Amino acid sequence: MKHWFSRLSTTKQYGVVLGAGFFILILVAVAAGGGSTTTKTVTDTAASQAALRQARSQIKQEQDAAAQQVADAKDEVDTAKDDLASAKSDLSDERAKVRSERRKLERLKGQVNGVRTEIAKNSFDGEGMYVVGEDVSPGTYRASGTGDNCYWARLSSLSTDDIIDNNNTTGPVVLQVQSSDKAIQVSGCGEFHKAG
Repeated sequence: MKHWFSRLSTTKQYGVVLGAGFFILILVAVAAGGGSTTTKTVTDTAASQAALRQARSQIKQEQDAAAQQVADAKDEVDTAKDDLASAKSDLSDERAKVRSERRKLERLKGQVNGVRTEIAKNSFDGEGMYVVGEDVSPGTYRASGTGDNCYWARLSSLSTDDIIDNNNTTGPVVLQVQSSDKAIQVSGCGEFHKAG
């Protein structure tokens, strides 16, 4: 049995030696054949890292450019807001001026209408009937002659039959309207204007 055991022991030694040799052979094979793979992997990793650094640098540049564009746009918005506020203020000032001018215009219109009313009361056409105190005011009126027969009548009512005084004339006409007259009737005369 010793012999078998010694054989086993030798076989074990051979096995260990064979196993170790095989392992070394694998290591040598890996080192010989796999070394290029390791070198290639290291080279690929370095290239990838360089590309990554370049991409990061480009992204940073683009971010900086975008940030500058945003800052420029904000400045433009701020400027536009200032311009808008200034324009609104100017518009408000102009609207106030327009309102003030409209008030002045309304006052002037009122004055013009008052003057027109006075002018209307101080003059009248040479044809028609006019109520004293409404259409004409009392006073002395003159009309230039038309060359035709001018008829005028002072009336005590709105009836043409209630004549206080009347006349047919040619040439310039002077008509004295009294405050007691109710109406004046004229026909074929020129325009009458108040003389005093």
